[in-house]
Amino acid sequence: MTGLLACLPTGARQLRRALVGSLVAMSLLFPAVLEAQPRLVVLGLRSLEGDDEFALALSKALRRRARTEQRWRVSSRAPSLAQMALAYGCDDPDPSCLTDIALALRADKLIYGTVEREGSDSRIRVNVDLFDQDSGGVDASAKIVADAKRYDDASMRTLARQTLDTLTGRRASKPVETTPPPEPEAPPPVATGAVLVEANVMAALVSVDGEEAGQMQGGRLLLQEVSPGSHSIEVTAPGYEPMRTTVTVTAQRHTPVRLTLRELPSGQPMGWPRTKMWVGMSLVAGAAALVGATAFTWMRIAKLNDDRRLLNYRRAAGAQPMRSANVCDAAEAGTSFGVSPSDLRHVQDVCARASTLETLQYILIAASAIGGGVGAYLLVTGDREARATAASRSRAVSLVPRLSRDTAMLNAAIAF
Repeated sequence: MTGLLACLPTGARQLRRALVGSLVAMSLLFPAVLEAQPRLVVLGLRSLEGDDEFALALSKALRRRARTEQRWRVSSRAPSLAQMALAYGCDDPDPSCLTDIALALRADKLIYGTVEREGSDSRIRVNVDLFDQDSGGVDASAKIVADAKRYDDASMRTLARQTLDTLTGRRASKPVETTPPPEPEAPPPVATGAVLVEANVMAALVSVDGEEAGQMQGGRLLLQEVSPGSHSIEVTAPGYEPMRTTVTVTAQRHTPVRLTLRELPSGQPMGWPRTKMWVGMSLVAGAAALVGATAFTWMRIAKLNDDRRLLNYRRAAGAQPMRSANVCDAAEAGTSFGVSPSDLRHVQDVCARASTLETLQYILIAASAIGGGVGAYLLVTGDREARATAASRSRAVSLVPRLSRDTAMLNAAIAF
């Protein structure tokens, strides 16, 4: 290598030394340049009147914007002003408290502030200060008025940019009022209808399209704001068979539904819904076990198919004409294809075990499918009946006021 460098022209060697010297100097100066940049922590803004989402969104936008400034090293820490003030016992941070916070966070500068309502509910005033730990004072302040209802990413980026421009002197420090773009017109409300469900059970549960919609009081329930179209209505009650029907709802009209629930046989126990759920869980667990057994039989059959003597018998059978395409049928018929009697008996035994496992596999698949399906059905219906029982017990007594132009009355319903 030394001999090769000696062959270089004198100008090339001097250029190489200059480049190496520059790289060494940059490597020594770069950490010092980074160290010279003040370390900045952006404290989460404090909401004075409950606008926490707005304060959180603007705090995140300020941190992202500050990282684009070359004058600071922005800390990855993200504490809030409220947290640090509580930790240091200063509800209204003064210079001494802010100095303690900066030292604890190892920060040279702090950005902190508050958001509060301005005049009306639709305007927010943002007050942000830049604190310097060395001087113990506020370097700059920014006051910006914004729309309280707009804290999307685009609006927050604009606010963060205006705030930092003010703090760094690129914008005047007088209050700035942002003008948000006009909000899009809201789509016209969709016209809906109503369904009046009545039944012969006072406190039955009503479900619409599989979701609980409420509990009857006095044998009736008015379902409002139902979208137009076809809907499934189901009414359940403990001790009664569930009833289901389909109705077509028309916008701005009441659709009446009357269902008559039939009592379950008197021999059915009170805890029948829970029993159904336990039986359903047991069947589902058994079906899972059967699936595992099916996989085990499949692996056993695959292992039998790889039996060495069975493979030799197949090769011997493939070299001679066969009446049956299944070598196990040929082995069962006693056709040796030239293999020894002990090998033939072994092949017959392997084929018999494989046939038994294959039959067992079909039985396990059918049993797991049936057990899993029945178990899932019992779980769903048992859970629905259990919830209906619990709801009816919690509202055994219901009072329903009825008012008209000429009369006022109070209906009392007792479910037992």
